[in-house]
Amino acid sequence: MLLTRRQMLALAGGMLAPVVSSAAESIIRLTTAGGRQSSVSFWRSRDRSRGTILFSHGAASSPNKYPDLVDAWTRADYDVWAPLHVDSIAHPETSRFAGFASWTARIEDMRALAKHVRAKKVIAAGHSYGALVALTIGGVNAAQPAGVVGPLRIAKVQAVIAFSPPAPVPDLITAEGYKTLAGPAQTAQLHTAAEISTVFLDAYGANQSRARKALTARLSDTGTVILRTK
Repeated sequence: MLLTRRQMLALAGGMLAPVVSSAAESIIRLTTAGGRQSSVSFWRSRDRSRGTILFSHGAASSPNKYPDLVDAWTRADYDVWAPLHVDSIAHPETSRFAGFASWTARIEDMRALAKHVRAKKVIAAGHSYGALVALTIGGVNAAQPAGVVGPLRIAKVQAVIAFSPPAPVPDLITAEGYKTLAGPAQTAQLHTAAEISTVFLDAYGANQSRARKALTARLSDTGTVILRTK
């Protein structure tokens, strides 16, 4: 099954220009359940870590194109992990993964990463196509990827940050599927959300009641952010 050009552009959702983050990046390689090597970028929190974020980039993009997010999160003392997905133009084997083959690979990447990190609870985050990935491992009922067995939700995901998630895509995600999220989520347009996401992390990552009140007050000033909890 192939994605149309329109669907791929919708999932790409406005890639960021390649700007270097001020946080130090390291690279590790993991092996997915299918035996494929997954390259993962890691940025350590500036001070003692308060939590762990697993980030999925937009279609055709790559982890190093999100310096503002990485800097905001590491300054807020969160460790950030982000796989280089096979649909990235920076991936050496991207031509082998046409259409929905990237959907399978993305879920495999996130499963391998969640298994690798030691944290018992993590925040799933993503942009555009990656926002759908983050929402899916947080409990959204998306299409089962070919070759992937078992529930797509990852149990250690305690909250989701989804920047510019795509509209329903035939054979991938429906409007009804989006309603099945299992935990708290922040969905937002990327250009307004980096600062707000750190407040969300305090509220639902660190479970701070004061941060929840601050988040409610901040959201009343913007129409581009939707907070949903269950």
